[in-house]
Amino acid sequence: IFVGVIIDENISWKSHIYNISRGIGILKKARKYLNRNVLCNLYYTFLYPYFTYCIHVWGNACQSYISKLVKLQKRAIRIITFSRYNSHTAILFQTLRILNLSNIARYVVIQFMYRFKGSTLPCIFSDMFTYNRDVHDHHTRSSSKFHPPCVKTERSKKSIRYHGAVLWNELCDHIKESTAPHSIKLNIKKYLLSCQ
Repeated sequence: IFVGVIIDENISWKSHIYNISRGIGILKKARKYLNRNVLCNLYYTFLYPYFTYCIHVWGNACQSYISKLVKLQKRAIRIITFSRYNSHTAILFQTLRILNLSNIARYVVIQFMYRFKGSTLPCIFSDMFTYNRDVHDHHTRSSSKFHPPCVKTERSKKSIRYHGAVLWNELCDHIKESTAPHSIKLNIKKYLLSCQ
């Protein structure tokens, strides 16, 4: 294990993803005694940190691996809402205003891109992304957007260099123009909740 991330020889993230299963037992036992609000707090304490830690790196892993975490998160949501084991979870996520796993990944990546634009990332990331204005001299509305690298494979599209640029470019201008870190977090979450 390296800084909380398990890296396997193929960098498939299978081992890391399969290791994220802590916390669900705590929720299951606690719901006998606690209400929904407290259970939500337990979710954000015992499960959410595992979902978010380095998810911009492993979050685009093979769906057959990710599906384990999707099921785990849905199970947690059903426990928090005292729902049946087979209840549909889409409405439950909306009710609790909790992002599903794929949108948690987008949430973290968009915040990463915001920090890149604000030059608040470590200097090692300073040349990670390119703007359209750096590629051509035409002053158009898209010159301030990121220029995604040319990719030939689906695997390359999952890299943060490509995926991050595309996600940021798709955002509404009022979200991109948020100045305070707290306000952009709220705006991103609101936007992603409306999409799920």
